[in-house]
Amino acid sequence: RLSTDKARVNHVLNFSKSKQLTFQEIDEQFLRKFKIYLRKKHSLSERSIVNNLIVIRTIYNRAIKLDIVDRKLYPFGSDKIRIKFPETEKIGLTRNEVI
Repeated sequence: RLSTDKARVNHVLNFSKSKQLTFQEIDEQFLRKFKIYLRKKHSLSERSIVNNLIVIRTIYNRAIKLDIVDRKLYPFGSDKIRIKFPETEKIGLTRNEVI
């Protein structure tokens, strides 16, 4: 997963301007500003922004499971940052395109 998520992790580190970002620093305010940064600086689509948030959430969940960080600091959830997948338009191939 590192090869696919490395660019996303780098987005977080570049945004924070730190190589040693702590879980305490990744709060709701940080994530809201991070979303704006991705939209403005990198012109990412809503789906790409969601993918970046999923990586952060995954790392956070693993850290909680390993008792590295307390669950009360978790910035995601119904009353905090929610990850909503945007509507996508599915486009299939025609029969002639398949043949």
